[in-house]
Amino acid sequence: MLFKDMRILLNNLASDEGLIGPSVYDTAQVLRARLGVSDEDSVLDWLIAQQNADGGWGQPHLPYTRDVPTLAALLAIDMHAAGSPARRAAVERGTDFLSRHAELWLAELTDDLPVAIEILLPNLLRDARNAGLQVPSSPYHRISSLGTRRLSKLDQIPLSPGTPFTHSWEAYGNDPLADLVDKRGSVGNSPAATAWWLRAARDAGTPASFWETGMEYLRRAADATRTGIPGVMPTVWPIERFEQSFTLYALQMGGLLHHPAIQDVVGTQLKSLGHAMTAGGLGMSDEFIPDGDDTAVALAVLAGSTPSLEALERFAVDDHFVSYAGELHPSISVTAHAVHALALQGSSSPRAREYVAASQLADGRWGADKWHTSWIYTTSHSLIALLETPEPDREVVERATRALLRSQLPDGAWGTGGNGGNTEESAYGVLALRALAAHGSADADVVDALHSGEQWMQAAYRRSTTGDDGERRWLGKEPYRPDRIVRMFELAATMPTTACRRPREDD
Repeated sequence: MLFKDMRILLNNLASDEGLIGPSVYDTAQVLRARLGVSDEDSVLDWLIAQQNADGGWGQPHLPYTRDVPTLAALLAIDMHAAGSPARRAAVERGTDFLSRHAELWLAELTDDLPVAIEILLPNLLRDARNAGLQVPSSPYHRISSLGTRRLSKLDQIPLSPGTPFTHSWEAYGNDPLADLVDKRGSVGNSPAATAWWLRAARDAGTPASFWETGMEYLRRAADATRTGIPGVMPTVWPIERFEQSFTLYALQMGGLLHHPAIQDVVGTQLKSLGHAMTAGGLGMSDEFIPDGDDTAVALAVLAGSTPSLEALERFAVDDHFVSYAGELHPSISVTAHAVHALALQGSSSPRAREYVAASQLADGRWGADKWHTSWIYTTSHSLIALLETPEPDREVVERATRALLRSQLPDGAWGTGGNGGNTEESAYGVLALRALAAHGSADADVVDALHSGEQWMQAAYRRSTTGDDGERRWLGKEPYRPDRIVRMFELAATMPTTACRRPREDD
C-alpha cells in the first residue's frame, strides 16, 4: 500500500503545477483587491473560521508569523463588516489580540522570520491606521527599520518577472509595469502581488489581455488549495519544480530513490527534473528565477546524471550558500542541502560543512530557519547532510543524535507545536535516525528509537491516509503546507527500514 501511494503521488507530481494549502494572508489580500472572488461571503466565512480563540490568526506557537495574516484578515473583514455583528466582533477580537501581541517585536529580530515581513508588516500597519483600526505602532520599529533597508535596494535593482522582489509587489508597487507579468499571468508567483498589480493595472488602463491572463492565474491558484472555495488562495503558486525536487529528495533521504518498486515512475520524474535544470540552476517553477535551495536539492537527487556543479556554485557566498542574491540573513537548511548535494556528487565544500557544524546549538539542535519553522526539520536535514560527508565530526553527530532522542515522545513520535506528535515532524525524526543506522552510527538507543518511530508512523498511516494535522510548518509570507512534499516525507518514513535500500555504486 505504501508503494502504491508513492506511485500515485509520483505520477501526479507537478501535473497541476503543485498542490499547496490555503493562506490567510493571500486570501485576505486578494479579497481586499476586490478581484478573483466570485463569492465574497464564502471567503469571509472562511477567514473568520481561521481566527483563533485569542483573536489572532496564525499558529500560536509561531508568534512572529501571526501579525501579517492577522492584519490582512482584519483589513479584509473590516471592509465588509457593516451590518454584520459577527464580522465586527471578529475585527474587535483581532485588534485586541494585536494590542497584547505587539510587544513581542521589541526584542532583537531572529533569522526565522517570514518572507518579506520587513516590507509587508509596515505596509499593513499603515493600511490599518488609515482604515481607522486601533493598532499599535511603536513596538514595530525594529522590523520597520529593516524594511526601510530592504526597500532601499529596490532603487538599485531593476525589477523583472519571477524574482523575489516582485513576489512582494503588493507591499510597495505603484506602477503596474507590463513586463512584471510572467507567461502564466502571475506577478512573482504570488496571488497577493498579482491581485494588487491587476487592481493598479485596471486603474491605469492596461490592455485587457493582461487582465484575462491574471484572472485566470488567480482562478488556478485557488484551485491548488483544494478548498473548493474560489478566492481562497495559497501563499505561493505555481511550485511545480519545488514540489518535484523536494518530493524526490524525501525519497533520497529515506533510502528509497532507487527502489525497484518505484524506479519507473521515479525515473520519469528525474528525467523531467534534469531537463528543467539550467546553467543557472532551478527555481520553484519554470517562470521563477533559480534559487540555491531548489538547485541543491535537485542536484542531490540527480547525482550521477548531472555532471556540472557550476549552477550550485553561483549560490556560494563566503562559507555558506544562499537562496537568492542580496538576502539579509542566510538559511542553515539551504547550506545543509548544498553540502549534501556536493557530497552525493562526489565533491565537497569544507567551509560550508564547517558552517553547518558550527551552526549547531549547544543542545545539539539546529534552530528553525527562514524556510521551515521546525527545528526537527533543520536538525534532520543538517545531520543527514553531514553524515554523507567524509569523516563527519563525531561530537556534532553525537549531540544531534541525543537531541533527537531526548525530544522523542514516549509513544515514538516527535512534535514541537505543543499538541503531541505529528506525522510530518515524526517523519523527519525517523529519517534522521535511519540515516544514522545506514552509516553505522546507531547504538542500541538509536535502533530502539527508530523502531518506535516507524511503528508510530505505521499506526498513524493505518488510521488515516491524509497525514494533514492542520499545522503549517514550511515558511513563506506565512507558514504553509506543500501537500505532496510533506506527504512523501511521511510515506518515506512510514516504510520500514528493512524495505529500504541505499543506492549501490552501479545504480
